[in-house]
Amino acid sequence: MLFFFVIPLSFFFIRFQLAFFIVPLVFFLALICYFYLRCSRQLVQMQLWTDEHFREDLKKVFITFIPLAAIMTLAALFIIPELFLAFPKSKPEIWLLVMLAYPLLAAYPQEIIFRAFFFHRYGDLFPRRQTLIIVNGLSFGLAHILYGNWLAPVLSTFGGVLFAFRYNQSRSILITAIEHGLWGNFLFTVGYGWFFYSGAIQ
Repeated sequence: MLFFFVIPLSFFFIRFQLAFFIVPLVFFLALICYFYLRCSRQLVQMQLWTDEHFREDLKKVFITFIPLAAIMTLAALFIIPELFLAFPKSKPEIWLLVMLAYPLLAAYPQEIIFRAFFFHRYGDLFPRRQTLIIVNGLSFGLAHILYGNWLAPVLSTFGGVLFAFRYNQSRSILITAIEHGLWGNFLFTVGYGWFFYSGAIQ
C-alpha cells in the first residue's frame, strides 16, 4: 500500500517538481528492485532477458494489439483530432528518438518495478491470480496520476492489467517490456502521448 499506492498518489501533489525527473526516478527505482530481487534470489535471470516461448508469446501480443490499436486510432481521430499524428509530423527526429528510446529507457524499467518486483514480492498476498492482476493494474494506473489528467491513469490501468496478465502468463519481463514498448510507441505516435508528456503536466 505504501510503495505502490500511497507514494504514487502523493506524487500528484508534487508533480510540477517531478516533471523532468520522472525517467531518472523510474531508473533509480528499477535498480533498487532489480538488486533486491538478485539479493533475495527470487529473480530468475531468464525472466529478464529471454522467453522460452518467445514466438508464441509475441504472436499473442500482436493478436491483442492489432484490433485494440485500430479501435484506439479511430477514437483518436474523433476525440483528439488536433493531436492525431501531430508528433511524428511536427518533430519527426524527436519522434524517432522516442520510438527507439521508450521501450528500453521507460518500458523495460517500469516492467522490472511493476511486474517482476511486484509479482515476486507481493504475489503471495493474493491467492487468486485475477486479484493480483487487477491490483497490479490499478497500482500502475495510479502511478500515472502525476500527469494531472484523467486519460493517463485510465489508459495506464487498462495497460497495467494487460501487462500483468501477460507476465502472469509468460513469466517473462522481456515479452511484457516489448508489449509495453509497443503500446507506448503507439500512444506517442497517434496523439495520446501528449497526456503522458512531462511538459504537459497540468
